Amino acid sequence: MVSRKTSAPIVVDDLIRCGLEILRTHGLADVSMRRVATTLGVRPSALYWHVKDKQSLLALMADEILAGMKIRNTDSLSHRALTLYQGLLATRDAAELVSSVIALGTGGNRLRRSLRQAREMDQEPDPELLTDTLVSLILGAAVVSQQRLQAEQLGLTTADTVPERNQVRSDFAQMLKVVIPSSASGAEGLRVGAPQPHGDQHGQHHLGEVTGQEDQ
Repeated sequence: MVSRKTSAPIVVDDLIRCGLEILRTHGLADVSMRRVATTLGVRPSALYWHVKDKQSLLALMADEILAGMKIRNTDSLSHRALTLYQGLLATRDAAELVSSVIALGTGGNRLRRSLRQAREMDQEPDPELLTDTLVSLILGAAVVSQQRLQAEQLGLTTADTVPERNQVRSDFAQMLKVVIPSSASGAEGLRVGAPQPHGDQHGQHHLGEVTGQEDQ
């Protein structure tokens, strides 16, 4: 858990790191301004020098998660979608967090932009509609996968009601082939990882070396 043992003034990055640590450890429902302040050893009022409100902090956290998903200019549309999907699965409740800030219009623009900038979009008759469709597919599939994992961990499911994880891995790639038939071959050979309980240490998912990284 993030904690501060010095009296140095906090900066906005401290809030983001602390919020993400609470998210990974306890889940989205436990991310509150009071808990962040307590963890950082400051009064809640001190946080409002850096963020307007809780929704602003959540938006910054969502953007930080999305920033860890490295996408190259040369990546195909299906490859981008798979990277974003896996990146959301790497951090607990990340899909729900990103969905909420997109719905409120406070953040998450990187997700849409990463898809829209794929070269295949230049040949699409309605690239905006395809982008919106993929955003909904990525977020929806990731939310279901993460909620299924949590239900399994809490013992709320049985072997008969939970699909095999290998099946979960392949389902998303199959969905992409329906939505992006012209790019179906781009999904071949890409492994779609199962959701992880708490993600990696930094809540990021990296796919290979980064060259020509997208704008921030």
